[in-house]
Formats: sequence, C-alpha cells, structure tokens
Amino acid sequence: MPYLEVSLVSLPGRAWVPEEEMARILEHIRLNFPYRPGEHFYRSSSDYLVIQMAKERPAKKQQAWLYQLQPTLITYPDINSGCPACNHPFEDAPVGICEKCHRFDPYKVSSITLAFERQDYKTLQYLSRSVWGSVEWVYARWTALVLAQLLFRGRISVEQIRQLHESGDHITLPEEFQHASSLGPDPLENTLDLVMVTFLKQEYLLVQRAAELCHLNMATFMRRALWSCEAECSVRCMRAATGRVHGWCDLASLLTSIDNPLKQIQQLQIEAEDVKGTAPTRLFNTAVWTLFTSTNALLEDHPLIATKLLEIVKNGALVSQPEPEPAALAREKKRLQELNMIPARDLLPCTEQEVSALEQLLGYRLPLAYRAMLLWIGHGAGPLMQDLDCFYEQLFGLQQRARHMLKAHACRLSLPEDAFVFFLSQDSCFSFIRASEGEDPPVYAYDSTWRRMPFKKVYRHFSDFFALEIEIFADDREAEKTIPHEVKLMLKTLVDFNRGAMFPAPKREVGE
Repeated sequence: MPYLEVSLVSLPGRAWVPEEEMARILEHIRLNFPYRPGEHFYRSSSDYLVIQMAKERPAKKQQAWLYQLQPTLITYPDINSGCPACNHPFEDAPVGICEKCHRFDPYKVSSITLAFERQDYKTLQYLSRSVWGSVEWVYARWTALVLAQLLFRGRISVEQIRQLHESGDHITLPEEFQHASSLGPDPLENTLDLVMVTFLKQEYLLVQRAAELCHLNMATFMRRALWSCEAECSVRCMRAATGRVHGWCDLASLLTSIDNPLKQIQQLQIEAEDVKGTAPTRLFNTAVWTLFTSTNALLEDHPLIATKLLEIVKNGALVSQPEPEPAALAREKKRLQELNMIPARDLLPCTEQEVSALEQLLGYRLPLAYRAMLLWIGHGAGPLMQDLDCFYEQLFGLQQRARHMLKAHACRLSLPEDAFVFFLSQDSCFSFIRASEGEDPPVYAYDSTWRRMPFKKVYRHFSDFFALEIEIFADDREAEKTIPHEVKLMLKTLVDFNRGAMFPAPKREVGE
C-alpha cells in the first residue's frame, strides 16, 4: 500500500510560522483532503503528514487541492521505505535531528547561518565530504559541540581557542582537490557560500555559552572549531566508539554483510589470479566495495586507522577467534608500549578491590577483556581516550543514565539485564557489552536516531574497539605511517573480487 508525505518545509514564510499555526494547517489538510475510496490519514508530525493512498500517484484533483499550500510531495511504496535510520516519515527522530536523511523537527532545533569565502568553503567541503563522509552542516555541528565540551571539561583553554585559525587556509589539501578548487567560480557569481547549521536547542545554548566565555560571537567560535585539531581528534574518538570510523565506514552495517564474501575470498588463492578470474561467476558485492572504498579513502592520510579497520573486519570473518587467554589485551598493551607516547606514570590502573566493588553493584562478573582494561588503565591513560566518558569514575552513573535516555527517547527496546554501558556521549548515544557473550564480547551501540534498529553490533570484540582507539591516538600523534604490503594486497584482492563481476539484474516492473 503506497503512502504520500505532504511536507510543508517549502511553505512560504515557513521559518516564522508558529508551531500552533502549523498544527492548525495540518489539521485542516487532514480533515479536508479529497480522499479517494480506500484512502485515509496515517500520521502527522510537526510540519508534515502522511496519507495512505489507493494508488502510487495522487490524482490531479488532489494535487490541485494541495497546490495553494505549495507543499513537497513524496511517495513511499510501504511503511518500511523511509529513512534507514530514523524511519522518517513514519517515525520521528526522538531528539529532533537525523544525520542520515538530514531531517529535523523545526520546533526542537535552533539554527545559525555561517558565511564562507569560496576557498574556505572548498576546504570545508573537503573535510566534511572527503574526510568524514558527511555534509557541511553536520560536520560543523560536531566540531562546535565538541570544542564547547572540551572547553567546559578543561581540556582546552579560552586562550587556546582565541588563538585558533578562523579560516582553513593552513590546511594542505590533496593535489587533485587543489586542482579542482583552482578552477575557480564564475566571476559573476557570489563569492560567499552559506551553510545553515542546525542544533538541538540545548546544544545551541552550550555552544553559545562557550562562545561567550571566549568573548567571541557564535559564528567565529564555530569557524575556529572547524579548523581545530583538538576538536577533530575528539570527534574521531567519539564516533569510533559507536562504530563510525572517520564517518567513512559504518561498522554496524558492514559487519552484517561482509562475512560471506570475505570467506569466499579466503577460499580462493589470494596471491594468484583466481579472485579476478572467477569474478564473472559472481554478482557485484556492495559490502566488498564498501570495505574497499572505506579503507582506501583513509589510506593516504590515515594509514594506521585504515590498516586496523581492515584487520578487525577481515580477521573476524576469516579467523575463528578463540576465547582470550589470561593475558587479555596483550596485543593492545604491546602496541601502546611500542608507540612509547604515554609515560608509564600516566597509566592509572584500578585495583582489584575497585573492580570487585563495581561487579558487586552490577550483580555479575565483567568479561575478562574489559576487566583487563580496568586493571591496566581504568582511571585513565593520559591523552588516550581522554575525551570519552569511559573511565572508572563515570561508569557507575552511566548505567542509569543510559536507561533514562532510552525512556526519554521512547525507545522500543530495553537494555538487556547483563548489559554494561562503558561509554556515553551527549545524552544521544552510548556503547555497551554483555556479560553473557564471552570474555571478549561484541560491542553494541545505541544512537537516538536509529529507530528501526536501536541497538547495533559495531565491533565483534571489545578488544577491536580498544585497538582502533589506540590507532586513532597514534594517528593523531603522527606515529610512523607506513602501509603494510598485506594491506595493499588485500585492497587489490577486494577490487579484483568485484572487477568483472555481474551487477544484479534490474527488477522488472509489475505488469511489464
């Protein structure tokens, strides 16, 4: 059964229409719309409504009736065809913004428009789209929020923020991007580009308070946040904690579809021509292509992260992982020691008594890998993960905060009884493990916009999450960045797996 979304986002003077007036307009449409037999109102939200239709296209009479309102009309074949994250328009993102479809509730947000010189805008486009796989306003929102949080946590001072760059001219872009930018705009075009950045109202107030503390207006504060290395690194760590690697790779979706093709690759002789030679017998695999493009996009500027990403995705599918030995996190400890970037005095362990007290409060024993992390760096590890609320002092409060968050967001699922929340950010997302799923258990994440599937598995093992955070730290500290031969070989294999493969045949239209 098809559905029609009647959206009033394009209504003239939309920005000044009070919420009560918009509700009256929607009610008028609901009651007076010229329904055909079998059609009826389905649901409404702040500035749109959904009608169950008898046919896929509205009749001319219905279009003419709606014309005076100048709405945007979008049809959906069924209620499962909305946004893959928030399921708009059949559900609403509970916090008011969806970063997947960029839909937001206008009565729950505040916005500010930033103006950029053409070259700065080109740099912003590169950072947001090429580095983070997002859009400009989403990246601006992340960095502004994070810089404000760093200020209030004492991680960065007012003086340091006042010394940050106000343009991106200090950022060296790749040669191909510089060439594209050098072509320049039409001289008759406006040289300023505008970006409207949308915040939840409480987020807007947070950034506003930070700007006032720095004696800056909000626009200046946000522009400095865009080019801040501290903000970028913090965003990187927090996004990785919920399975988003640099914005490019969404581990939650990748891990559900990559195992079978990787096992196929393992069965072939990778060093030979078997992978390429047998491609015509296979269909083009989008999961393999996603893994290649995600890794390849990171490889030049962030080879450590790309290498670790490929490793944790590939090894989980190709190797049956045994339960960890008593020396849990041994590889991660060795890696951090090899980096030699954190003095031993900054590695602050929990005592066995502290861990036991936490377990007694929880009512179950924590998995061995997580216990090993607490007994190694439970109270902190210098700059490693310092912007994540994931250390011992925060753990007690995270459990209740996560459950309150789910209730406030009207989440359809509850946390399992054995779930242990080890990270929470901005009252919008958190990560957890389950005590019943082994000594090195999978990591699950919750994000407020994931309405269809609120809990997603984002790492196969807790040690994978921890190992990636170490590589993000090493990358930020500019550790030696070499690309191993096996990584180049695997990337070539992923390309060969799809090169020459058949694309799926297009679906035939009904009645064709």
